[in-house]
Amino acid sequence: MFGKKKAALLSVVVLLSSCSLIYLGDITIEVVPSFADSILEANETIRIVFSEEPEHSSFESIFKLTGPDGACEGDFEWSIDDQSQTSVVFSPLDDMQPGFRYRLKIKGDLDCVSGRVFSKDINIPFYYLTDALPPVLNSVTVNNADIVDVQTEIVFSFSKAVDSDSFDDAFSLNPSTDFDISWNAAGTAVTVSPTDKWLNLQYYRWSISTDLIDNEDIPIPKLESGSFLVQADTSAPELLSICPAADNGDGSFTLKTALGGEDLLSGEHLAITFSEEVDYNSLVRNFSINPSIDGYLLEYDTDTVLYYINESLPPDTEYELIINEGLEDTAGNSTADEISVSFIPLIPKLEITSVEIVDNSGSFMTLTNTDFNNDGYIDTPGLDLLGIDTLHFVLALSESYPEGRINQRQSFIDLISLSPVFPPGTITPTLYLSSWLTDNSIELIYEGLIACSVDEPVYYEFKINEGSEDSEAANGA
Repeated sequence: MFGKKKAALLSVVVLLSSCSLIYLGDITIEVVPSFADSILEANETIRIVFSEEPEHSSFESIFKLTGPDGACEGDFEWSIDDQSQTSVVFSPLDDMQPGFRYRLKIKGDLDCVSGRVFSKDINIPFYYLTDALPPVLNSVTVNNADIVDVQTEIVFSFSKAVDSDSFDDAFSLNPSTDFDISWNAAGTAVTVSPTDKWLNLQYYRWSISTDLIDNEDIPIPKLESGSFLVQADTSAPELLSICPAADNGDGSFTLKTALGGEDLLSGEHLAITFSEEVDYNSLVRNFSINPSIDGYLLEYDTDTVLYYINESLPPDTEYELIINEGLEDTAGNSTADEISVSFIPLIPKLEITSVEIVDNSGSFMTLTNTDFNNDGYIDTPGLDLLGIDTLHFVLALSESYPEGRINQRQSFIDLISLSPVFPPGTITPTLYLSSWLTDNSIELIYEGLIACSVDEPVYYEFKINEGSEDSEAANGA
């Protein structure tokens, strides 16, 4: 009996000595990234190395990578190195986003090729490329579904500077509308404003996708979106008044709001006030004065536009200010009817109070307004050309032409003429020089005059033609 036991023991020893030793410890798994909140660099991959070869499908079923958008799908690439160590590289299908926190999990039962099973629970959070915080949208001046005006600017403020070029790709507005973009110096706030204006009564939706990145290529963590409703007033503008506006000479004007167009004085301009701000270009297209007055429209303040007059107006003239239908306010509301206002400016008749004719010896004769407007001929026996063919005319006017009214001064000079009447064929004198002595007196020097003789008198007509400066022809000779 003892001999049988010995034989059995011997057979066990022989059996054990004929096999390799089997490692019965836990499987070792090395992971890159290897510790919590580490940074996975650009030249690194998510890699897992095993001390014992696992069943590939078993490992893939308990492996999970999550990021800012949830679970990350990807590919597994298995390999065995020279030392018979099995490893796998996981490559996400979508590019990982710099600065975001990801989490690698291996949790569950892992089957190995050897038939052994290990229960694993590995949880490693890490950052990709950098642990700097991503940019986030801190505020928007227009809250979701806010009601705004047609020219309201929308300001988006971020937690840090963002890349302006990426904003162009990331920002969208629906329905599509032309808009302008401007940034603050720090690059943390962008203003979106309509190139012209938002469409009135339109509901807009905006969004900023995760294509928006900061200067380290870190994107915003999620899609941002919002909306706003454009709802300005729905009524068309109305003309409230027209009144004189005096130029103060320093770029400002004094509006005589208690007066009307019929109180407009020479040298003043028209202030046109509406019930609300109007679209300037729309006003230019639809505005006219009949008969026409040389001038231009000038934006003055929110509700008032000036018509700056560049000429002296004649007296006793009725004007009609016309604004055609289609005048728009800034919201796009337009007038359905023509606006028409008639007025007669308070312009006195211009009078030549005196004309002084001076010869080359300094002798002169003075004609009154009555003399000057006489249809008869006036003899000038006391004047002598002294062999020089020039005469000086000094005119005193009832109206002043201040130095700043250059156009009006020249317009007045253009109305004056000196022309021969007799004998036929006499050469017309030319205006050699004109000079304003004061605001209401002017000296004119004509050359090319011919002295008369006893046998052959010479007649000239000095005339101020009817025009924008006066309502009556004034002439004399």
